[in-house]
Amino acid sequence: MTTADLGGITPLRYEERPDSPWRRLGLDGQTVNPIPSMISSDESLYLHWLAREYYRGEGEIVDGGCLLGGSTLCLATGLEANQHVFPKQGRIHSYDLFQFWEGFRGHVLPNDTHLKEGDSLLPIFLRNIQAFRKYVQVEPGDIVTKRWTAGPIEIFFIDVAKSWQIHNHLMREFFPQLIPGRSIVVHQDYFHYGCWWIHLTMQQLEEYFQVAHNPCGGTLSFRLLKKIPDEVLRQDFSKAFSREQIEVLMDRAIAPAEGVLRSILLSAKACALAEHKAFEAAAAAVEEARRVEPWDDLALYDVIHAEAMVPGDLLYPKIADASTVVAASRRYVVCRQNEAFCAVSRGEAGCDAACAPHAGSGVVSCQSLEDVSRVIGERVLPVPSATILVGSHRDYNLLWYAGRVWGVPLRLGHVDIALPRNQARHGVLCGRSCRELIGMIDGKIPPAAAPHPARAWRRWLGRLFGP
Repeated sequence: MTTADLGGITPLRYEERPDSPWRRLGLDGQTVNPIPSMISSDESLYLHWLAREYYRGEGEIVDGGCLLGGSTLCLATGLEANQHVFPKQGRIHSYDLFQFWEGFRGHVLPNDTHLKEGDSLLPIFLRNIQAFRKYVQVEPGDIVTKRWTAGPIEIFFIDVAKSWQIHNHLMREFFPQLIPGRSIVVHQDYFHYGCWWIHLTMQQLEEYFQVAHNPCGGTLSFRLLKKIPDEVLRQDFSKAFSREQIEVLMDRAIAPAEGVLRSILLSAKACALAEHKAFEAAAAAVEEARRVEPWDDLALYDVIHAEAMVPGDLLYPKIADASTVVAASRRYVVCRQNEAFCAVSRGEAGCDAACAPHAGSGVVSCQSLEDVSRVIGERVLPVPSATILVGSHRDYNLLWYAGRVWGVPLRLGHVDIALPRNQARHGVLCGRSCRELIGMIDGKIPPAAAPHPARAWRRWLGRLFGP
């Protein structure tokens, strides 16, 4: 989508615009959406405004990926206040797996939630939308098994396109029902490193869409200009793009974006190229993402996760053992050296067991990541191969490290699972997923042998990219 297609929204920026029509309603985002969710205050107001002021009842409202009901509540309260649409009952169709995942713990659900991975979230969702239940038709389960039979779609909120498979299904099953000149497609994951299929597809379909709105958050929405031929929508988009097309289409998506949004889209470009095994080009894209000015630390999460798809020898050519990299900031790479954290400027010679003597030349040695962040003056985040606490089960902490989930008995206290001697301690378990590890803890699955961290990391890369 070029700047000419932006409908007056240029450049794309991560900012709340006081003159936006949803802001002019004079409402508070927290009031409109008090439910813990993955959407921002501005996005909440935007969805409320769409259902309240834009919606005319010419089609249905699809709420794709509602989790605990945040987006549903925004749309439902907007529909209730809509003075143009009658009847209103059942006009919102809400889709979600409604299953608990450990990553929700501490974010949209409290750390001490009793839920286990795979448990149903549907009771929580229904309780959250109870006052507006009459407006909503709930569709629990995998959306790729769902067929759309409810007629034209006027508003299509998409926070569910988490894979090529789901994305292809949405294009084939729902997009044919969009109304030319009227329908709004709300891509909530547009500004996210991990959904590059959205950028590639929307750029390929640019003759059919115009950018409509850019609320502050991860969202970019589009208005359908003319009907998309069925044969275009039926194609397998995962096989539709060559490496050269990826570069061209992603560059078009990136062109109107500034600041943090530009960094995020460059990270998505890196992921798309890495999927095609164009690793050198992917490394160049994440390097460009880190150099965007003005820099915003909000982009660091996306940049680091995009880097995880690129082989370490390309990202850190001057670091002898890329498996020692445990964290990163915009300008530094953090290695684990024995019991210390060694922060190396990305422009320095490298990091090895003797990094401490280089202090003062772009190398910093500290005892914790918090100390590293304080000394270098930058936000530091663990890389995906670093140790992350993902939850607990019975008397075990569940830690993610080197592509595996580790169970550490609480009686052992704080344990650095990156150290091989701790991986071998009595009672420590290792599994490929939280579900598998919980099965081991409950005695339902035999304990697995702990893999060597470097080998586990290479196998994780292999699962990403194939043979």
